[in-house]
Amino acid sequence: SHGTEPTHWIRDSGGVVRRLVTSCAGGGVALWRLDEEEGSERRLTRFDGHTAPVVCVDGDAEKVVSGARDGTVRVWDISLGRLRFMLQGFTPYIGSVQLSSSWLMADGTNNAVVMMDFSNGEPAEEEEDDDEDGDEEEEEE
Repeated sequence: SHGTEPTHWIRDSGGVVRRLVTSCAGGGVALWRLDEEEGSERRLTRFDGHTAPVVCVDGDAEKVVSGARDGTVRVWDISLGRLRFMLQGFTPYIGSVQLSSSWLMADGTNNAVVMMDFSNGEPAEEEEDDDEDGDEEEEEE
């Protein structure tokens, strides 16, 4: 059966759609610059690296983010046209990625939501969807 590959519209500060992010079952992600001439080299930028179908995408003026069944979330740099960084350790059942100018949220890793803070490049929080009492404590040596 054929699935629907995720897409995302990127609007400028005035709300006008200027870019479109598309993905495919082969693992590719593409950024289409809708305000460029059809023959322009800048009209299409391809981001390759996922080894399984891309299931979610998001983007802003600087970066595109994609999540795939290979268990990775990849953040692509629009101006450089290449991978900025990759997050690993997700399950193949990643559900969504959400991006703002300063953070990235992703779900699909062992019932957890991961939030990455772009201001320092480190994971900001990891919240577990835990039904237990939460009485486990870390031991310090």
